[in-house]
Amino acid sequence: MRASTNVGDFIGHGHAELIGRPMAEIFPAALLHDLRNRMTILRGPDAVERLFNCQIVKGASEFDISLHISFGQIIVEAQLSEGPAGDTTSTVTSMVSRLDVTPDIPSLYREVARQVRAYLGYDRVMVYKFDRLGSGEVVGEVYRVRRGQCPLMAQSGHSSEMRMHFYFLAR
Repeated sequence: MRASTNVGDFIGHGHAELIGRPMAEIFPAALLHDLRNRMTILRGPDAVERLFNCQIVKGASEFDISLHISFGQIIVEAQLSEGPAGDTTSTVTSMVSRLDVTPDIPSLYREVARQVRAYLGYDRVMVYKFDRLGSGEVVGEVYRVRRGQCPLMAQSGHSSEMRMHFYFLAR
């Protein structure tokens, strides 16, 4: 819907030719995938997601991207990248701010699992709650649906038995 007038200086497409075009015609598929993933974890009215060291145009400079929603529109802002290190502090801060808006404890457990899955890229993340004796249960879970996979929510057992899950469910 909008583009800055200096966009052509950075990506080789003038601002007028970008208006009304689908993002898939402008950005590489890998970047669109990353942008969509970040959109799914935006929570709250002031939420901002960031991506670092992104290739917007093949062979051009890399950019750090800020993504947020304003008045119902998705805003993608980019500036020349400062390098591959990225800003992990702002990533953790934005993750914690999403936890702040959860309405109850079960929602908090699920959101923790969602945030860890989005950040680390695992297929399945479970949050366990353990009692003083070492027994516990799965209280939060998110997973990529695959054939034969079933939810493990509310399953319980001793912590020594449950630790096994991390060995075969990770990546």
